[in-house]
Amino acid sequence: LERGPELKERKELLNIQDSRLAGRLDTSRLGVYGMSFGGATVAPTCLIDERCQAGLNMDGFQFGDLPTGLLEKPYMLMYSEATNGASDFIFERTTNAAYRIVISGANHMDFCDFTLISPLFKWVGFLGPIKGPRMSEVTSAYTLAFFDQHLKGKNAQLLNGDSADFPEVSIEAINP
Repeated sequence: LERGPELKERKELLNIQDSRLAGRLDTSRLGVYGMSFGGATVAPTCLIDERCQAGLNMDGFQFGDLPTGLLEKPYMLMYSEATNGASDFIFERTTNAAYRIVISGANHMDFCDFTLISPLFKWVGFLGPIKGPRMSEVTSAYTLAFFDQHLKGKNAQLLNGDSADFPEVSIEAINP
């Protein structure tokens, strides 16, 4: 993404009168998240696009043009057991609130809808032992807590430490 006068134009295109989204978007509270390759784009996007107010990377290994600056936006990394720590250098270079969570029993593909589609994906080893509905519950709860706190200003207790409701999750925070 490049900064420039066209940025305001693109921002306003989302709220045009003929759009189903017209008048429904608050682009001053924009969060960015992605999984895998999409997750790897979150930190660079938050570094260069002022619209990004918070970013969440779901099991994406950072690659390509790596961010060179300090990330000044709230940031969360969600890891499966296998990728735990793979992009921690972003976590360590965040000057705002940053969280790293590890979900026990999760493999990389558990972060997408494969975990809910067919037991065959588990059988061939794409998925970890965590059950699909539970993985969906975990990722939804932590995603909502993160964005509620950092985009809406709500106090999200779930981000304050390990939770009895989610024993499969370990969480570490810096600058909370």
